[in-house]
Formats: sequence, C-alpha cells, structure tokens
Amino acid sequence: MIIGFLGKGGSGKSTLATKVVDFLSKDQKNTVLAIDADYNMDLLHNLSPDTDIDYLGDNAKFLMKKVLNFNEKTLYADMVLNDDNIMRFTLNPLDEFTKKYSKKISENTYLMAVGPHSENVLNDKMCSHGLSALLKAYLPLLKINKNEYVIVDEKAGVDSVGTGIPTGFDMSIIVVEATLYGIKAAKQISNLLRNHYHIPFAYIVNKVKNDTDLDYIKRELSDGDIIDYIHFTENIDNIHIERMIQYVQRHVETNGDNRLKQSKIKFKNNKLCK
Repeated sequence: MIIGFLGKGGSGKSTLATKVVDFLSKDQKNTVLAIDADYNMDLLHNLSPDTDIDYLGDNAKFLMKKVLNFNEKTLYADMVLNDDNIMRFTLNPLDEFTKKYSKKISENTYLMAVGPHSENVLNDKMCSHGLSALLKAYLPLLKINKNEYVIVDEKAGVDSVGTGIPTGFDMSIIVVEATLYGIKAAKQISNLLRNHYHIPFAYIVNKVKNDTDLDYIKRELSDGDIIDYIHFTENIDNIHIERMIQYVQRHVETNGDNRLKQSKIKFKNNKLCK
C-alpha cells in the first residue's frame, strides 16, 4: 500500500514518515520504498544522509516514459488514461526506472528523492512542481503486492495537494498540531482531498500538550477521521505506528486499491476543464 504524509511545515510529518519506514523495514518479509517528495529532503536526511542518489528532478521522466513505451512528448495524463498500457512499475523485481532512481539503504528498503531545485527551476524554465510531477504517473502505475509499502513524505502545506499527487496514495495522513495555524492548514488540506479529489484521508494529531489541546482538536476536526493522538512529551513508538498501518490496511481491505481509478478520474476532469 502507498501512504502519503501531509501537513503544515514543522507538524512532524517527516519524523512520522521516518518512523513508519523504520518500523516496516524491520520485518524482512516487507519491501519498503521511501519517497522524499519535499525539496527540503528531511526524509532523505533522516534515513540516509550520506546517500549518493539520482534525484527524480526534471530528467527522470524520460526514462519513465521509455519504460512505459511512450514517447518523450506524451503527457502524464495520457500515460495514466491509456487502457492499453498493461506495463507497471514494480518493486519485486525492480523495474528499470525504479532501479535507477532509488537507492538501496538496507536489505529490504529503497529510497527515492525529488531533490532540490534544479537549474531549470532556478533559471525559470519550469516551476518547482515539475520536479515531482512524474509521481502523478509513477504512483498510480506502480504495482503493489502483499508486504510491499511505499511511504511518501510530501511538501508542506496545501502545496502538497494542489499537484494532484495524493490521488496515487491509498491513504493521505494529515499530521496536525493543536494550534490555530496547524488546524487551519489541516482543514485546507482535508477540504481539497475530500471536496475536490474525493480521496481518503485521516488525521494524526501530534504534539498534544494538555486536555485543552484535545478539546480544541475535537471541536475543530471530525473525531471519526482521527487515527491517533501523540502527546508532546511522548515518543512516537511502535504502538502509534501499528495503529496507523492497521487503520490504512482496514481501509484498503474494505475499499480496495483505488489509486489508478482515483488518478484516472483526476486526469479526466483536468481534460474536461481545458
């Protein structure tokens, strides 16, 4: 399954994503792909700061299209919407694209990173969203088998949703602090996920200091969408991680893997808007 972590900057999303990768990697039956989709690259630093890696950036798209048998000018939308394309990216074995743009950091764990702003971004030839745009096709076209997990640390704030990348997640986890701005960001993110993309999400409330924080959160957010509460002085331990993974697993078992369907709907709607 594919889980994406979203939230306001400083909410703890990168820390939580790191903890989840570490937890899943301890089971040798699992294959784990960690994707750092944030230009700050905190997930990469947490997992393997000295890793020499080929960033996804703005050049990887050419190999991706080659693996899927599309020409260089093909749009991501056309790749996802093409029903005749039966090829998929795979983790076991690694397909050509995944093998080149991921780095093995343990026996069963791989790491991808969008990377920092490239020369094309800095020289105003493309916007920064272009660096991670290929995830809009890679994630929905990535075949996921049992005991295979992809953990994505997204960009901070609403920017993570506006790209449309979360349609390729089985679940978006919004990490939210019990503060005015934390709640504000969480609501903006969840409103887009619910009302525009119509895709699943849940909250994890982080850095709870007291009962006042709990009361504030419960007034502002739907309690049914909250997986867990993590207190300010509390370590993010295995109990928190297991609770979250079980929540997502139950969702997928009940509703199925809808990543490709969700992405197709998004791209079809985009075409209707043109």
